[in-house]
Amino acid sequence: MVMQADRSPLVDGPLLILAEMASEFTGTTSINDLQRILSRRLRWLLDFDRCTLAVWSEPADEHYSLYEITNPKQARQCSPERVALAEGGWPSLVMLESKPYLLDDMTGPSLLNVPRVGIHQGISTQARSLLMLPLRFGNRTLGSLNFSSNVPGTYFQSNAWPNLANLLCAQLGGQLGSILSLQRTAALVRDMELAQMQLQTERDLAAQKVEHLKRQMQELHSLNRLKDDFLCTVSHELRAPLTNIKMAIRLLARVGSQSQRDRYLQILENECSREVELINDLLDLQRLEAGAKLPTFEVIHLQDWLPQLLQPFQSRTQERAQRFSVQVPQGLLSLVADRSSLARILVELLNNACKYTPAGSEIMMRIRQSPVEGSETLVTEFTVSNRGPEIPANELEHIFEKFYRLPGYDQWSEGGSGLGLTLVKKLVEQLKGRIRATSNRGWTTFAVQIYPNRPT
Repeated sequence: MVMQADRSPLVDGPLLILAEMASEFTGTTSINDLQRILSRRLRWLLDFDRCTLAVWSEPADEHYSLYEITNPKQARQCSPERVALAEGGWPSLVMLESKPYLLDDMTGPSLLNVPRVGIHQGISTQARSLLMLPLRFGNRTLGSLNFSSNVPGTYFQSNAWPNLANLLCAQLGGQLGSILSLQRTAALVRDMELAQMQLQTERDLAAQKVEHLKRQMQELHSLNRLKDDFLCTVSHELRAPLTNIKMAIRLLARVGSQSQRDRYLQILENECSREVELINDLLDLQRLEAGAKLPTFEVIHLQDWLPQLLQPFQSRTQERAQRFSVQVPQGLLSLVADRSSLARILVELLNNACKYTPAGSEIMMRIRQSPVEGSETLVTEFTVSNRGPEIPANELEHIFEKFYRLPGYDQWSEGGSGLGLTLVKKLVEQLKGRIRATSNRGWTTFAVQIYPNRPT
């Protein structure tokens, strides 16, 4: 049973107080708990003007911690003081020599054994009597319990004190050793948990790196496959016109009539043009992808510029028995864009429409301007639509890929490099615009939105 604070040591005696202190020590898990118990109990055992507890946690530590025990208020409010062992005065001497010191009068010659630096560490500055007890746990000194009194001879009044001091130090040293062992164990557990967390983090990072490397290897493999497919396609595209040219030359050497010569000469001209177009498209695409061709933004007066651009298609569609209509709103405003890039975009889309529109069917071009949502700025939209075979939904996403051609159509009948729509998409992106394609109800439509830019 724990002793109440108002009980008198005259009734129960020092041994009972020590027993009750030992009972309170049991289960304490921190030095602060010991500090509070000692501050309540020790004054019932011994008179002092100041009492401190020095704790030397590790033999390799060059400092010790000094806890104030003098009264409960100080024990609650004061944090431990960190003291250098070399300048720690009496507590350092007691801990290093691991033996008690009992001085009747500190003005005597025994004071000469203590370094002058830090002489009053842990004791009263007016101390005359001194009792300092080492606290041991096994074969290690863990600290000292230090009493000092301003009255000479305070600690020589009772012959029972050596036994009481030994009991007190044994109890306190054992509990202090248990607490320090628990703290070291807890620290080791925390270190192990931290090490496990760090190891797990490193494992996770390693797994992420492995996964990233796998993805990179897959991407490289895909890129290599795409490169091989591209080179194979380019080789075929370049070789096909040369084969036709070679065959036309051989046939040209054997024929005698002028009409046959004219026919083969026309084949030669067409295939040469196709070869030049393919090479030029490849070079343009390479420059766009490398960022070597920068746009020059300028003001384009659409009302004046569009008729000149569209005139050749009026003649071409008439020759092919196609109907071509253009819808331009009144008061069409000027547009800031790269003139050559915009022209290339519209020409490629109209060429594409002409190729895949049967005779008697319709091609329509529409221009409209509308404000950007939440702004007064206008976006200009060009749409090119044609009646003809629809593009299957599963093929629609591939139409901007290099060398894509509509399935089921003779790819040689209309010529072309197979790079037109790829170039269109790259040019639109360079102009910071958008392009989309739809194909349903017999109509295929390409819509290009050009957003405002500043002249360069």
